[in-house]
Amino acid sequence: MGLRHLYGIPLALLLTIAMSQAVGATTATEWNDEGHALYYQGRYAEAIEAYDEAIALEPTDGHLWYDLGNVLRKQGSYSAAFDAYDRAIALDPAGAGHWTDKGVVLYNQGNYSEAIEAYDTAIALDPTDARATEDRALALAALQEAPAPASSSPTVLPVPTTAPGTTRAAEGPVPLLVALAIGAIGLARVRRRGRQ
Repeated sequence: MGLRHLYGIPLALLLTIAMSQAVGATTATEWNDEGHALYYQGRYAEAIEAYDEAIALEPTDGHLWYDLGNVLRKQGSYSAAFDAYDRAIALDPAGAGHWTDKGVVLYNQGNYSEAIEAYDTAIALDPTDARATEDRALALAALQEAPAPASSSPTVLPVPTTAPGTTRAAEGPVPLLVALAIGAIGLARVRRRGRQ
């Protein structure tokens, strides 16, 4: 096989792969993937930086804004998450998950009526969105309760184990393997950054 191949793989292909990995993220998709990996590692500040890089490259991609909103919400930055979800909705109004998660932020801020409106929109876009239906019921129950004293804070809905960029919670072994693979890719990129 000579010097043109290594274990049957053309050297040119190996060099191309190695160079693309050494350079790091250069496209919005690569930055978004890195954000996902960092999100799954619990490195939210770094995930936000990666999502910001992706958005800088593709500011009209609603899914990037949605992913940014998810990590901001996970951190409890509800106002910033709300703004990111609003941007996602402006760019992709048919994204039911965008509306559901906007409803979660509104619920967590104690804006139950507005949360119900967001959930209604999500359900109209995707009648099978069980999370929107369940969260709508919680918001309706909270709205019907007697007003709480001004000093108390509302119950916070948990952040679901939803993969960034999706609207459904991951179930089964395949999504788990995908999540692990995304995490491994992100970890490799972060380690490469440290060596530079």
